[in-house]
Amino acid sequence: MMGLKVGDVVEVRTEAEILATLDERGELDALPFMPELLAYSGRRLTVHKVAHKLCDTQTRTGLRKMDSAVHLTGARCDGSAHGGCQTACSLYWKEAWIKRVEPGMEHAPAARTACCRCWRPTRASRPATAARCATPARPPSYWLKDGLPWGFLKGHASAPTPSQELDLRPGELVRVKPKEEILRTLTSDLLNRGMGFEQEMPRYCGSTARVRARVEKCIDERTGRMLHMKNPCIVLDEVVCQEVHSLNCPREFVPFWREIWLERAG
Repeated sequence: MMGLKVGDVVEVRTEAEILATLDERGELDALPFMPELLAYSGRRLTVHKVAHKLCDTQTRTGLRKMDSAVHLTGARCDGSAHGGCQTACSLYWKEAWIKRVEPGMEHAPAARTACCRCWRPTRASRPATAARCATPARPPSYWLKDGLPWGFLKGHASAPTPSQELDLRPGELVRVKPKEEILRTLTSDLLNRGMGFEQEMPRYCGSTARVRARVEKCIDERTGRMLHMKNPCIVLDEVVCQEVHSLNCPREFVPFWREIWLERAG
């Protein structure tokens, strides 16, 4: 264990060094080394979060434990090796793939080589979001108020749920609608046309932010297959899941917003 802390400076190891840690499936401790991580080989970055746990967004069984891993500042998946997935997940770095930068350590940028062993997304391979397999399950969460998870959200709409098209574009300033207005667009499972309104998202109700991108495709965490959205959704600048209701999971997942949950500001 390297004992890394937030703010520590690390250097991503060379491609050859990283490949030497992987098994025949391109994994270390059941965590896949994502091809998108290779773009950072030889770079120096700071530790943003210690990835000691994560919330299980696949089966919603609560928190799962992870060992010897961190998230690095600014290192998010760009989807380049996964069909252009726009989820922008925060990448996981096992300690074996990085090294601590000590005072006076010289920096020689690593030369790129052809990657032949790294895990590649195919129909038969494991999903890109296989972090769940690398994290043992923790005990189930406690549930209150008629079995509702912490946050106590309950949708009021019946299927098919309402929709709205604003044709929002990157750079536009929007305001997140009040929580009660959004709940009227959700089923009892907190879904609007198949997309979930997560427990952390009401924290942004009433706030303003700029549109970062329109999301039209993303990888399904359960199957690893690409989903093409019939109704594009929105991601907002500097809006991430803070996991206040999930015991401070460090993933900082980027929420997707239906346009019906937003309104143009000003």
